[in-house]
Amino acid sequence: METKSSSAAGMQKMMSDNIQQLTNLSISTLKPMMEGLINNISAINNSVIKKGLPNINLPKITSGNCNCCPPEETCPSHCIAAITRRAMAGEKIIESFMIKNDCNQTKTYRIGVRQLDDETGNSAPSQPVLNKSTVTLEPGRSEEVLVTVDLANFKNGSTYTT
Repeated sequence: METKSSSAAGMQKMMSDNIQQLTNLSISTLKPMMEGLINNISAINNSVIKKGLPNINLPKITSGNCNCCPPEETCPSHCIAAITRRAMAGEKIIESFMIKNDCNQTKTYRIGVRQLDDETGNSAPSQPVLNKSTVTLEPGRSEEVLVTVDLANFKNGSTYTT
């Protein structure tokens, strides 16, 4: 009985010694790295205290391919689509475009068209009409939107822009 007891005690001591050696080895390996990290952080803190925070211009950070504008009344130019089309008076133009969610979260997109004007700034006889004003898309999904312009009262040779 005593041999089993002393054998178990010897095994426990050996395991305890091995764990202690492994701990010492881990600490001795990580200690220089931690000291370097602490020294670097201290140097950065001292520099900030003496000189203040530096001005750093960082680019806009986005997740994935997301180049989405915020939900505002006006969007920056990268969010606006351009459609150019030559047509004849009396024609009915129907153009489609895709809205795609390249962000990593579900987004609702507000879709609108600005007023269609001629070269002198006068409003066109009829305005473009969208088949939907909002689109909610899961990440990676896309949806088609139609824009229609009825040219029944337009004059040939005129140019209109929006």
